[in-house]
Amino acid sequence: MTRRRAPAPDPARWRPRHARRRTPGRDSQRVTDNHRVDAYRVLVIAPLCPPDTVTAVPAVPVPPVRHRPVLALLLTAAIAVAGVAQLAVQLGVQLPPPVGLLFADGSIGYDALFLDGRWWRPWTSQLVHGGPLHLLPNLAVIAVMAWRVERELGTGALWVVTASSVAAGALGIAWLEDLPAIGSSVLAFGLWGAVLASALRVQDAPDRRRRALRYALATVPLLGGLFAASLLAPGTTHVGHLCGLLGGAGAALGVPAAEPAPSPLRRRGVARDLAVGLLLALAPGLVGATVGGIPSLAGGRRIAVAVDGTPASLSLPARMARHPTAFAGLPAWRTSVASSGLVFAGLAGRSAVAPAGIDEAEGRLVADEPDSRWPGWTDRAWRLVDPATGRTIDRIEEHLRPTAAGTLHVGWRLGEAGSDHRRDLFRSVFDPLRPWSEDGTEPRRSAAEAW
Repeated sequence: MTRRRAPAPDPARWRPRHARRRTPGRDSQRVTDNHRVDAYRVLVIAPLCPPDTVTAVPAVPVPPVRHRPVLALLLTAAIAVAGVAQLAVQLGVQLPPPVGLLFADGSIGYDALFLDGRWWRPWTSQLVHGGPLHLLPNLAVIAVMAWRVERELGTGALWVVTASSVAAGALGIAWLEDLPAIGSSVLAFGLWGAVLASALRVQDAPDRRRRALRYALATVPLLGGLFAASLLAPGTTHVGHLCGLLGGAGAALGVPAAEPAPSPLRRRGVARDLAVGLLLALAPGLVGATVGGIPSLAGGRRIAVAVDGTPASLSLPARMARHPTAFAGLPAWRTSVASSGLVFAGLAGRSAVAPAGIDEAEGRLVADEPDSRWPGWTDRAWRLVDPATGRTIDRIEEHLRPTAAGTLHVGWRLGEAGSDHRRDLFRSVFDPLRPWSEDGTEPRRSAAEAW
């Protein structure tokens, strides 16, 4: 009985030995010795080839790997469902209380991130919109750009790009903008930046690089036009758009390419991307908690403001100095025009000015113990209670001292959140305030020492 000889393998089905390695940050494919990498399997056939034919066959280029856009679909669906739910709430449909709270209190801004510790606001702000005309353009851009990023770079890379865009946009809005913001345009610009940056990653195939560049450049007139139109729209956060764009582009350039075939390396890459994305997603909350706990950092640059008719002066953060207001007829300052918390200082009569600044419709005032005791001052405090639920919704503290020109009233209103970071920032405003004698001589003890 004769034995049949196995046919020699086709040389076009294998890849010879070479020393090429993948460069981090580029879409070069990892190819091991004598392996031809497909999208879902590795054919190990080089050992079956005759030795004299191994070096004679040129390398076969590996086709680019296309990833299924799973996360892109989930991301688009989440924003679309949130938009429909918000429209239902506006039309009077009764939804669970957490849903209504999301749309009523889901914006991102300085107070929410640095003073109130709302670490989830960067993400809830991407789900809340001002209406269908605000939602639909953002949704269309996110659907197309997220699909493109995930197909080119992989699911893990899209998660990193999304987290980086939202984190950069949230920090930029919270620190540089005066008003809180809502809308998924920050994410849309971040994904657009990732599409532009991903075209620069393709280095191994000239024709593929040309196609990627053509696609990226084709998006510039459309999305550039939307960005130019947003410059004319009132209330648009240009800082958030720019920070989101830079965050998405930087993540797309820095994230390693996904492995082309199922393997332990690919699983480790997915786990790495999930961990990096989670860290970026929590970064705004961590930064906000750290900065908010240090009044000198949370307040930023300080401006000395004199109290009229007295030798007293305040150390106002520049952000608060830009938003003067009034409370019970006294000068007051707040962190933004949308903030309910404020500090006040001025001359008035002996009666407490804090209750006079509260409308009866806001709630019921209840006397409380002040957190601070200033020697030589009269200290008072009140809680504002919701009559329906009995819940404390605000807290006011006031300190009085008689002078030759009248009674000096200083204090603060914490607002609805009433967090410790907000109270510490408001206290620091009065650090330069010193007890003085009526003839205006130099004080002997500072109010900061009396805390």
